[in-house]
Order: sequence, then structure tokens, then C-alpha cells
Amino acid sequence: MDLTANLPPQLVDIVIDLTKKIISEYGPVVAKKLWEQAQQVKIQRPSFAIKGDLVDREPTIRSIKAALNARDNTRVIYLCGSGGAGKTRLLEEAKKVAASKPPIRWAGIFDLYHTDLHNTFYLQSAIIESLNPGRQYFADYWEKRELFERKRGDGVFTSSSDAAVQSEIATLNQLFIDALNQFTSRHRVVLAFDTLENIGEELDVIQQVFKLETVKGSLSARQWLLDLCRDAKNTVILLAGRPNVELKSDLERINTIDMGRVESISVEGLTQSDTSDLLTVYTRNVPRPIAKLLSQNAINIWQATKGLPVHVALTVELILQTPDFLKEGQNNDLELERKVVRAFFDSEKPDRRHLFFLALARKGLTPDLLNYLERRWSKEECVKRLTDVENLTLIKKRHGESDLFLHDALYEMFDEFAPYSREEKNYWYQRLREYYQNSNKEEQLQWEKSIVNILYYDLRCDCLQAFYRNFTRWSEIAIKGYEIELDSQLRNEIFIYLRSNHKNDINSDAMNAVFNQDNAIRWVKRLNRRSQYKQAIEVAEILFAFDTNKRFLNDHLPVMDLSENDKNILEPIISTAPPIFWASLLTYYGEALTYLTKQSESQIETVLTKAIDELNDLSFDRQHDWLRDRLLGYTHDRLGYLARVNGHYKNASEYYHQALQFYKDAEILDEYAFTQNNLAFVLALLGDVVGAKAAAEDALTKRLELGQRYPIALSYNTRGLIRALENSGSLDGQRDCELALSIFEEINTPRGIGLACNALGFILRKRGEGWTLGQCTPEQAKQWYIKAEEYFERAKEIFKDGEKIRLWEALNELGCLNRDWACLLKSLQDEEGSRIKFKQAKGFQEQALVLAQESNMRFQQVDTLDDVVELSLNLGDFEQARQKLEECRALIPPEFNLTAARNEPNRGEIYWFSLAKIQMREGMMRIWRARQNTPRDILQVADGIRCLLNSFMYFSLYSEQQVFLEKRAQEIAATLKTSEIPGELVGDTFRQIIEEHGFNLSILRSALSKEYNYEKFS
Repeated sequence: MDLTANLPPQLVDIVIDLTKKIISEYGPVVAKKLWEQAQQVKIQRPSFAIKGDLVDREPTIRSIKAALNARDNTRVIYLCGSGGAGKTRLLEEAKKVAASKPPIRWAGIFDLYHTDLHNTFYLQSAIIESLNPGRQYFADYWEKRELFERKRGDGVFTSSSDAAVQSEIATLNQLFIDALNQFTSRHRVVLAFDTLENIGEELDVIQQVFKLETVKGSLSARQWLLDLCRDAKNTVILLAGRPNVELKSDLERINTIDMGRVESISVEGLTQSDTSDLLTVYTRNVPRPIAKLLSQNAINIWQATKGLPVHVALTVELILQTPDFLKEGQNNDLELERKVVRAFFDSEKPDRRHLFFLALARKGLTPDLLNYLERRWSKEECVKRLTDVENLTLIKKRHGESDLFLHDALYEMFDEFAPYSREEKNYWYQRLREYYQNSNKEEQLQWEKSIVNILYYDLRCDCLQAFYRNFTRWSEIAIKGYEIELDSQLRNEIFIYLRSNHKNDINSDAMNAVFNQDNAIRWVKRLNRRSQYKQAIEVAEILFAFDTNKRFLNDHLPVMDLSENDKNILEPIISTAPPIFWASLLTYYGEALTYLTKQSESQIETVLTKAIDELNDLSFDRQHDWLRDRLLGYTHDRLGYLARVNGHYKNASEYYHQALQFYKDAEILDEYAFTQNNLAFVLALLGDVVGAKAAAEDALTKRLELGQRYPIALSYNTRGLIRALENSGSLDGQRDCELALSIFEEINTPRGIGLACNALGFILRKRGEGWTLGQCTPEQAKQWYIKAEEYFERAKEIFKDGEKIRLWEALNELGCLNRDWACLLKSLQDEEGSRIKFKQAKGFQEQALVLAQESNMRFQQVDTLDDVVELSLNLGDFEQARQKLEECRALIPPEFNLTAARNEPNRGEIYWFSLAKIQMREGMMRIWRARQNTPRDILQVADGIRCLLNSFMYFSLYSEQQVFLEKRAQEIAATLKTSEIPGELVGDTFRQIIEEHGFNLSILRSALSKEYNYEKFS
């Protein structure tokens, strides 16, 4: 829908014609005196007619009065008419009528010209503030709304599904309606909404083509208004806007449920007779010769203005301007049109300059802004100038605020006829943008208003630059933080620009396609956030089909069929998309594949790597600097995630490191901290405790600066786990995770609670292991095990229908916990208690293994099977242990072997760690079996020694961290020593391994030397 005015050129033509007639009829001298008299009148009465009595609107007023008098019934009146027909004036008159009926509460006119009212929260707040500032009736709604705001401010929604957030919004919308109806049970209420055309379109092109539904619980003002019209009780709802067939149809459909509830009234131009009457009203104080001439030409004015009251007023005002250029005898009609309009908005004349600024400042003009634009005027003079024009016909003022606006007709006349150059207007748009850039943004609402206004003026300087420089960045921030109101405002500013009279602006032709391309990317992202990964993949693959460079990487055809019409809609939009679009699409397509667990890792990696290649090719594209860095950061982060969940920890750390630099360049602190936190945990797993602690502290510092409590708690949880991995007996890690849990509980985020419970259960289990080394008493260990069990059970309940890997962690840890607990009870001669705990351990391990198998989590299968082996050994079931060990080994890809590792040591892979543990288990089993033979089976012992020593080579392939390797070497040496293996036998095997594999085993040699005083280790 085009929001431009279609201001009739005849209007300016009739002004020129009538002005010429005045000069012709009275002569230049008399005409000049008449205009001077008019100017003297206008000194008393500022420009524009004072708002006076309505003309010929009695039928509409009667309908409004009837609606007001229909006690206990809701009535909706939709005033539909073209720009300048007087719809806003009718709403103002309705206010007067309502004021004459004291029991009725008038809430104000909510003008949807302002994009901040394009979402339900702001509309609801504005209505509450007007009707019930004390909020007594809206207490429950406001309590839940404040909770919603706190959760959003704390970053809780970053861990929530879109569906969960939308459900909360839907609940708030219903609470508002319930509270409003409670209020209207005591008071009849009038709600008026103006400029409905600004919210007329709901579905974007991509949404229409792919038939993607808007989830219930959005903050769409259009749908909310329809719901309000249907559900509100004892309320009069006045709606005013330019013609919109779909909206009219949706409103009138309510009558099928409640007959007579909605009435649509077409607000037409005045009749010829009424136009003449209105001219009389507007020319009461005009010199009689001019008034007489206008009256005599009423029919011409009526024809030129189509009887639209605002255009009639505008015609009178233009004629009263003393157009000196006409007296000079100029006859070029096009030039005259421009001069008429220029004279009206003359930026060089002191009495007109503020009108020029009002025409430019479409986000409202305040005395402070006027003073910024015109430094020659004091603040007091700026206040006076705007106060003088506040109550005039062609001026609008926003309810409850000081900002002034021109009527649309004047904006339209300025855009169509004002002969100001692009350079001149751009200069002022830049000044307006600078004003908001320099304005106070300490409070959230002030910041939001500033960036929306900056975007508005920036679009009119260079729309594509504004789109990539401001819209893309701010919209991304809004979406991530679930600042849905801000996102809707930003998007509506783009919609309004596209439907405005800026067709000849720089890059305006390309803007529509770019916006629709952006919508396509957003829908793939939105489907990912809804966990609708299959549909996200389908949409992306169809879009790839339009790529002339064939970036689409799969050989199968898209699974969704499109009609020829839909193909014809998409083809010109998508086929012309720039490289940044395809890089974006590859990124979010790859993300969808990542979460769809049945996809191969190599396929996903290929897609994300292709995205990086595309982005690297844009290194000299300055227009997309920020978006490029943002996408490179995100793509590397996703590759880090993919590597981490598949056990490629070294690769994950490298990807995370790369992502950090891009996030730093783009100044995206929240995602920088997120990636840094993930990096910290990966480094801890690799044994780099120093690096892990530094990364965790950096992430925590950044998150404390941002102030969102959910991410802060995540950092405390990560730091606690790192501290526990460094020293399992320390309280520091436990305290961090307890702090995290308390924050998660306070902000009521189940996922966070589950993560903290898994962490605390793990830490307490590890602390409990200290009884075997005399670091704690068996009774202390038992108390920690009891508490750990409570934590794991709580996490299990939270994740039972959620993240599979977190549920696996809880189940697997419950298996390990019950195994350790059984061993403790066995040492205390509690055979029955030990038997029960061993049985529970086996049950949890079986559940964990099934879950890992069903969810295609290979490493997790390996990890659980390794724990099953340990449990079997504890139970003395060597055959079961051997069998599970073989199953474990079979799951590890064949390329993970020492022979291959000598040529290409693919370090940092979790499977090296798994193989190291398998070797240790196998070594212990061989040694234990040898003990059962009398005399000992020396070959079996030698094989066991070899397995234990080999495990160190696998550990060294997993991590190169000296502290980690020293700890593992000491563990191996201590195991050999406590197994009473002779040093000479260990030394011979050690020498053979060095000769066979050529690994650097100096750390293992040092550990063995400390345990054995034997020359072959020296």
C-alpha cells in the first residue's frame, strides 16, 4: 500500500490561478495592500486556520454519539477515508462529545503514525497510563509484565524457545484484556486509534510464498487491535485510517460473531455547498476582497481539493502568502508551483523557517530540536514559536508529549513540490540524525527512540547504507535480546520508507529487493529459533535453487513445491541477491543442519566452510563490514560448536579463537562472551587450566559489564566446573556453581537450574572420591553423594523433554555416582546397600547408553560404555568388561591409531582420550588376570604394562598441556607401582615402546623415575 498523499496538482494550480485573479481584478497596488492586511491579521493569528466547527459531519457524529450511548455494549467505528478527509478531526470531535458525558472515560488518540505504537506492549502501557495511572485494575497484568521484562533484561529468553516466549506474550495479552474488561465493568471507555494504514500489512513476501504462520502471541498491533475489537467489553473503539480492504474485511468479520458490533463509515470529501461553507469559516478574518474572490471561486476550489477539508484549508493558506513572484508576471506553471510551495516553507524567512523544520522533522519537532537546528533562536523563542502553532488545523501533537507534527497533506506537498535540492535536504537529514546520535540514551526507551529516529533520517540520506549500517545491526541486537517492540519499530520504519514518496532517492530501486532478501534470511533464522530445523532447511534449499552460481551443495531437489506464481515472485528477488545474502543463507542453513542430528558432520562442515569462503571474498566490501564480521564470528562459533559436540576439542578451540576476533571487531560483546565461555570449558577439557581460567574470567567480566544475570550465572557455572577440574577437592568450584544455581533459581530459568544441578552433582561426586585417598571421611563422602543424587535427579527431570545431551549427562553421572557410592558402601561392609547401588548404577548406565544411541551421539556412547567397563570391573565381571571394551573400541573411527598418528597427529580429539582410557582399562584387566594365575603369567603382565604405557601416547595426542600430561603420567606410574610390577619389566617395555613409535615420552619417563629407582628411566 502506498502511503503517499496523491496530493492533487490542481490544488497548487488553483492557488496560482486565484492569486493571478486578485492581481488582475484589483491591480498590483491594491492587491499588495490586501496581502499586507492579510499579513497583519496573521501576526495576530499564526499561519493555518484555527480548528473550528466541523462542517457536514453530522451523520458521522450521530453514529459516534449512538456508539457512546450504547451502554454495556462494545461498538467499533472504522472511519475510512483518503488523506485530508478530516478523520483525525472527527476523532478530536469525538473527544469533545465524550467529555460532555462525564461517566465515559476517554483514553486519548493513539496515533499509529508513531512506530513505537506498532506493538502491543507500548499500546497497552499507553492505555493503562491514560485510564488507570494507579494501575489498581491492572495490578496482576503489570506484575506479570514486570516479571517478563526482568526475565528479558536478565537474558533468560536467550535460553528459551520462541514458542515459550510467544506463550508468555499471549498470556500477557489476555491478562490485559481481562483487566481492561474489569475496568470497563465500572466505566464505559473510549479508545481511539489514528493512522491505521501504517499497520495495514502483516505478512511479508517470503511469509506469503512459504505460507509461514505468525505464532500466536506476537506483538503485532494489527492482530492485537482485531482481538481487542472482538474481546473488549463496554468499550467504544474508534479507528481511523486510509482505505485498506483487508483490514476492513477483517473488522467486519467480527459482525458474524456479534452482529452490529462493527460499523464502517466512509469519510468522503465535502459537497460543493459544504466546501463553500468551510471556506467561509476559514476566511472570517481575511480582507473582504480576497474572501469574496475565494467565495466566488468555491466551485473551482471544491473541484481542485475534492472537498477534502485539509486541502481546502491548505488552499486558503497558500493564497494568503503574498506571492511577490506572481506580481513579477512570471508565467511558467511548473516553476510557479515550486515557488508557491517554496514560499510557504521558506527556510530563509524567519516567520516561515520553523515550518521548514516541521516539514523535515517527521519524527516530531520539539523546542530543543528546533534550537539545535536554528542556533540563532534562543530556547525561549523556540518554545514560543511552537506554542503559537500548536492548536492550528494543519498541526498535530502527540498525546501526552510535546513533539509537534505537520498534517500529512503538508508533508506530501513538501515532498512533491518543494524545490529543495537533494544535497540541501540531505544536509538537514544529517543534522537531524546527529541530534539523536548525541541525545541522552541512558534509559532503554530513550535509546530505542533515538536509534529508530536515526534510522528514519539515515534512510532518507542513503537507504542501502542505512539498512546495512543501522537496521541490520540494531535489528540483530533486538532479535537476540527478544526486544520484540524495538524490532517491530525498526522493521516498520523500513516498510514505511518503501511505501513513501522516496522513489528517486539514492539506491531506492534496490531497497525493496534487499529488504525481501533480508526477510528470507530472517525466516530461516526464525525457524531455527523455533527448533523447526527441517522447515528451515527446506526453505533454504528452495532459495538456493534460484542461485545462478549454484552455491547449493546437495544433489537432491528441494522438497517443497512452489507454484509458478510463487516462483515468479521469488525469482527477481533472490536471483539478484548480493554475495552477502548467500553467505548469510549458508550460515543459517548450516546451523539448521547442525541441530538436525541425522546430518553428517562432514556435510555440515562443508556448508559452514563455504559460508566462510564467501565472506572472505567480501573482505574489501566496506558496505557490509559489520555484517561480515558478525557472520564470520557466528559461523566460526557454529563450527566450534560442531567440533565440540563431536569431540574435536582442539579444532573447537581454534574455531572459537577465530570467532572471538570477529566478534571483537564487530563489538558484539554478548556473543564474544558466549564464545569465550565455551572456549574456556573446551580448554579445561584439554587440560589447559590456565588458559581456561583466563577465558572464563574474561567472559565473566564482559557479562558483568552487560548486566544480564542469566549469562552471568552461566559464567559462574563454567568457572566452577573449571576450578573443580583443576582441584576436585576444592570448595571454590562448588561455591561458584552454588552461586550460579541461586541466580538461576531467582530468575526462574529451568535450563540454567538444570545446568547448575549437573555441575554441582559432578563436583560433589568428585569431592566424594576423596575418601579413597583419605582426603575426606566415608561419612562426608556419603553426605556429598546424597546431595549429588538430589542435584542429578533434579537435572534429569528438567531435561527429560529437552536437550538430549544434558539428559545424557545427568543419566551417565547418576550411573557413575551410584557406582562410586556402591564402592564406598562395600568398603564399609554394607553388602546389601552396595548391591542396591550397583544395580541402580547399571540401570542408569543402560538408560544413558540407549539415549546416546537413539540420538546419534557417538562419543557419548563411547563414554558410557567406558563407565560400564569400570562398573563391570568393580563387580568382578571380567568377561562383561572385556565385551563392553570391545564394543567401545568398535565405535572409535579406525583412523585413530598410533601408526597413523606418527604421520598426521590429529591432536585434540576426544577419541584419543577414549583410547587412552581403554588402554588403561585393558592394561589393568591383563594385570589383574595375570594375578589369578600361579605363577603369574609374565606375558600377560607385559601386555598389561604395554597397554598402560601406550595410554600415555594417546593422552599426549589428546592434549599437549604439560600439567595435564604430568598428572596422567603420575597416574600411570602409580598404577604400575601399586600393582607391584617390577621396575626392570616396566623399563624394558618402556624402551621397546620408544623404539617402536618414536613419541616424546620424557614426561612419562620422569614420572616413572620418581616411582622406580631404575637406570633405564634416567
